Amino acid sequence: MQAVVWLCISQGISMLINDIKKDFYQQLLDQRILLLVHCDVDAICTSAILQELFRGDHVLYTLIPIKGPDDLRQSFKDNVGLVRLVVLINCGISMDLVAELDPPDDVIIFVIDSQRPMDVNNVYNDGQVRIVTPVTAEDGVPPFSDLYRSDDSDSDSDAGESESGGEKRRRYDAAFLARRQDRRRWEERRDRLLAEYSQFSMYGDCSALLAYDLALRMSRDTSQLLWYGLVGLTEQLLLRKVEHQRYVLSAGHYQGQVARYGHQRDETTSADCLRLAFEQDLNLVLYRHWSLFDSLRFTPLVACQFKLFTFKGEKRLQEFLAELGLPLVQCRQKFASMDMALRGQVRDLIQAKAEKYLLDGVLYGAFQARLGFRQPLAAADVVHAMVALLENPDPHRSADDCFMDALSALDRRQEPLLRRGIGLAEKLAQVTCATVQSLLDMHQVISVGAFLYATVSDGEPNSHFFARPHCLTALAHFVLRAHVAGERSKRSRQLPLILTTPLGRDGGACLVVGVPPLSEQSPRNLFGKAFEKAAQRIRANITPRSFDGSVVEVQVDDRTRFVDALVSLLA
Repeated sequence: MQAVVWLCISQGISMLINDIKKDFYQQLLDQRILLLVHCDVDAICTSAILQELFRGDHVLYTLIPIKGPDDLRQSFKDNVGLVRLVVLINCGISMDLVAELDPPDDVIIFVIDSQRPMDVNNVYNDGQVRIVTPVTAEDGVPPFSDLYRSDDSDSDSDAGESESGGEKRRRYDAAFLARRQDRRRWEERRDRLLAEYSQFSMYGDCSALLAYDLALRMSRDTSQLLWYGLVGLTEQLLLRKVEHQRYVLSAGHYQGQVARYGHQRDETTSADCLRLAFEQDLNLVLYRHWSLFDSLRFTPLVACQFKLFTFKGEKRLQEFLAELGLPLVQCRQKFASMDMALRGQVRDLIQAKAEKYLLDGVLYGAFQARLGFRQPLAAADVVHAMVALLENPDPHRSADDCFMDALSALDRRQEPLLRRGIGLAEKLAQVTCATVQSLLDMHQVISVGAFLYATVSDGEPNSHFFARPHCLTALAHFVLRAHVAGERSKRSRQLPLILTTPLGRDGGACLVVGVPPLSEQSPRNLFGKAFEKAAQRIRANITPRSFDGSVVEVQVDDRTRFVDALVSLLA
C-alpha cells in the first residue's frame, strides 16, 4: 500500500483507490450497481464475495457475465442508462475504457482486475475510471511526465509569420526548431516506453482475495468468503496465470486467516461450520473423486514425465505404482473406495519416490475445506469443476447459464451441481489427453522458426470441447509440454506454441491461442500484441476472445496468411 501511495503522490494521481472501504464500497451504498463480471473463476469468486456484502447492505445490483471485449462494449451500452456506478471485475483494465465504452459524463467506472498491463489512460484518468486494484511499482507503469505533455510547442501558431508580396510566409526560428526537435524526441521515447510496457500480458494479485480484504476491513469476513478468495487464488496457479513462487507468497500471507477457520472446535462451534486448512497435497487432477490410476494418467505433469503417449510410458506408470506398493486393483477403483490403510499412505509413498521419477511439483501447498463430517474438498477440485461448468460444450446451455452454474457450484449447499461439474472435468481431462496423443501421433506439432504450430483438425471428434478460451489454453499448455518431453532437442523448450481449432459453427472461423515457452519462468505472454500486429500487416479482422489478446477468432481463409505474418513478425 505504501508503494501505491507513493505512486499517487509522485504522479499527482487522485483516482487510484487507496482506501477500499471508503473510496470504493461506501460509494456503492444506496445506489443501483451494474456488475460486469468476466467469465473466469477468479472473477466469479470476486463477484460472489461482493454479492454477499451487497445482500447485507441491501444494495441493488445487476450482474451480467462478460465473455470478451466485444461483449463488454455491448453489455455496457445496453445497460449503462439504468445506473450511475459500474463495477468491472477482471475485464477492461487493459483497454482505454473511456475511449472504448464512451460512458456518459455522470457515470463512474470502478475496476477490479488482475490482468496486466493496465492501460495508462485508465491509470491516469481524471476521475471517471477508478482503479480499485492496487497499482504498485512492480506493475511498471511509465511516469506521467513521460506519457503526457500540456504544451503544444510544435503548433503552427508558435512559428512567426511575415508578409511578402501579399502572401504569408512561415518563419521558423532556431528556438522553434529546437522545441519541435525536442518534442519529436519525447514522442519517440514515449512510443518506445509504451511498446515496452505493453509488450507482454501477465497477471497480478488475485482479485477474489482483494474482495476478501474488503470484507475483512469491514469486519464482515467469514470462512465462506475466505474460501471464495482461496479458490480464486488456486485458479491462478492451476491455469498458469502466475508462477508458483507468487502463489506460495500469497498463500503464506493468508495462512493466518486460514488458521482462524481451522480445525479447532468447541462446544459453541456447530458441526456444520465450514473449516479450512492449508497442507501439502498431491498435484493430481481430481484424485479424490476419481481412481488414482486415471488421475495419474490424465495429469499433465505425470503424463509428460512418464511419456504415457507411448507403450513404454504405460509400462513405466505400472512399474511406478508397483514400486509404491499399491496393487493395481486398488488403484483402478475410486480413491474413496481404496483400502483405508493404503489410502492414508498414498501421499507419503508418492512423495518418497517423486525425486527418483523426476516428478518435481507433484506435491504443493493446497487449501482444503471441510463441511461437517463430509469428505474434504480441495480448492483445486472446485476450480476444475467450475471451469468445466463455465465452458460446458452442451449446446443447450447458453453462456449465461454456464456462468450461473459455475457461480452456484461455489455454494457447498449446491453439492449435486458441484458433482456434475467434477464429472464434466473428468470428461474434459480425458478428451484433452486423447487430443494431445492424437496431435503427437499424427506429428501435427511442427516448428515454423520462431514458434511451434499445431492445428486441431476439423475431423477431430472432440474439437467442440476446445472452442472456448480456457479449455483451448489448457490444451495448448499440455500439447507444448508433451511435445517438449518427447523431443531430444533442447531448443523446443525455448519456443512458444500457437494452436488453432475450428469453432464448429459453420467452419468459417477458428480459434487461435498462443502460450509462452516452457523455459519462461514468469508466465508472460507476448502473443496479444503479436496477433494484433499480424492482423494489421495482412489487413485481416480478428476478434479477441480474451482480454489479454492471447486468444483470438480468425477467419479460416485468413489463417495461413495470419500464421505467415506471425512467422515474419517473430523471426
